[in-house]
Amino acid sequence: MRFFVISIISFVSSMFLQINLANAAPLTNVGALQMKSISTGEFYDDALVLRGVKNGHIILPLNTPIDSATFDKLTFTFDGEMPAAPILHWHVRGNDHWLGNLTTFLRNGSYLALPRADPAWVGKIDALSVTFNFRAEQIKMRWPIEVGQAGFGEKIIQAFTVEPVSPWSINVLYGYIFLGVPFAKFLGLIFLSAFTILFVFYNQEKKLALAMFSTLAVFWLVYDLRFDMDIWRNYRQARRDLPSGTYFNISDFYPFADFVRKNLPVEKTSLEYVGAQYPYHEYLTYLLLPHRMVAPGVPAQYVVVYGSTLSVRGSTILDGEKIICDNCSIVASFNSTSHLLKKLSVKQ
Repeated sequence: MRFFVISIISFVSSMFLQINLANAAPLTNVGALQMKSISTGEFYDDALVLRGVKNGHIILPLNTPIDSATFDKLTFTFDGEMPAAPILHWHVRGNDHWLGNLTTFLRNGSYLALPRADPAWVGKIDALSVTFNFRAEQIKMRWPIEVGQAGFGEKIIQAFTVEPVSPWSINVLYGYIFLGVPFAKFLGLIFLSAFTILFVFYNQEKKLALAMFSTLAVFWLVYDLRFDMDIWRNYRQARRDLPSGTYFNISDFYPFADFVRKNLPVEKTSLEYVGAQYPYHEYLTYLLLPHRMVAPGVPAQYVVVYGSTLSVRGSTILDGEKIICDNCSIVASFNSTSHLLKKLSVKQ
């Protein structure tokens, strides 16, 4: 009986303590890049230089979808110090939405992402997205990025990476990742293993109760300290952001919303939103009351543009070659990528 229990525990432990020594390889299966809230992106020898980054992201479409089991580590190397860790999302073929919200963590001068820890890392991956939740005049990223298998030490370090504050943090926290699995699940398995050992080797009732309580208290303390560490680091980040009015990956959106409100007429108007997606349209719905935000395609008197580089051709406003507003004028500009436009005529 004891041999059987110990064998089970050893098997479970080996699932999490395995060390993979596979070499990293460049990811060359990348199509034409797509950029949002980034002025330009240019290739120079072995680097990709992004200019004018403002809470932007680059989308890397894969020419041929890759099975998620092929690799579980992506390595991003940058020249110069990064003000915040990039975030990784991915798209699975046949899915309508982007998945993941994985914080990269710094190790040996590079930022690593271990997506297999997320249950959504399954199926055929046909695109990756790297999000930069900060402003930067220029970012120089080594190219191509590398993919491979995560090592034991990297999985340990991931457990001490701050979980990012995102627009949906109020509804869900993904939890910490330890050895490639959610931290809570890992502690639960250890607790179950410890309970099994104590039950087999300590059959006296009082000793078992004390041992179980002590084990639970230790793991509870470890998890609580980890959570407190996250709160403290996010608090320090918020204090740094406060003087400039920027908050995590929302950046300067709130000051921009105030700017829009001040440049709108007193009477109630209708507004359309163009730019970085969720949750900005929803935020403006409340921040600009009593003005009314309309759904895309519904006629509106004004257009709010956030995080898009515009060009003007007469009375036509474009983002690249995409027409943002026909027969419009720019009422006010918050910065080079955020504006309030007025439609000169509105079809009802």
